Amino acid sequence: MVGAAAGVGAAAWCGHALALPLACAFPTLWAFAPSRLISAAVSAAYFLAASRGLPQGVVNFYGTDVGVGIALWIGAAAAFVLVHAVLWQSEPGWKRAFCFGLGALMMSVPPFGIVGWAQPITAAGILFPGWGWWGLAATAAILFIMTTGKWPVAAIVAAGFWAWSAVPRRRNQTDGLVSIPSLAARSAGLRTLLNPRRFSSTYAKRPRPERALSCFPRVRLGCGRRPRAASGWTAFAAPTSR
Repeated sequence: MVGAAAGVGAAAWCGHALALPLACAFPTLWAFAPSRLISAAVSAAYFLAASRGLPQGVVNFYGTDVGVGIALWIGAAAAFVLVHAVLWQSEPGWKRAFCFGLGALMMSVPPFGIVGWAQPITAAGILFPGWGWWGLAATAAILFIMTTGKWPVAAIVAAGFWAWSAVPRRRNQTDGLVSIPSLAARSAGLRTLLNPRRFSSTYAKRPRPERALSCFPRVRLGCGRRPRAASGWTAFAAPTSR
């Protein structure tokens, strides 16, 4: 069970958004642990595997020693384990689901929420894209049911919405956009409306109202350093309404 929790944490938080619904298996592993000690071990395995990139991330972002990253990693895991071990219930039923929900809420607000990463509720954006608060509520309901004896039903429902969400769809957000080099945009008579030295988007337009231009800086990222603007801008022209 501990190994399964570690596998769920590593797979769900592997860096691919479509894998996030796998985190919905954590409530079941936590709820059906045979003892409070095992539930603590399950929570630790899940969280440590899910946030395994934290030590190196601290080194890259702050430029500190890896020991600082490991200390933060273990400290955050200790908070996660403490909350879930204390709230674990040996008696099955909706009381267990309520305790899991209370633990998720505690890990979402300070002080525990400061290190409340790897929450299974994050899968709402994948299972129910575009549903807003309704999607969040539906995901919460699935997680609650995953702590009860009816977890197979919740798993089937989640798998169905997961498969529906994974179906590739045509994206129309960039229809009509054309990439134009910055120098070519200037030679075409386009004028900027905002200071191009800033990192914020700049906009330009033709003398004619039927087309508009947006310019964005190309950014070069350095490991552990602030972003630096690279040479050149990328411009996108799209038709606009009169």
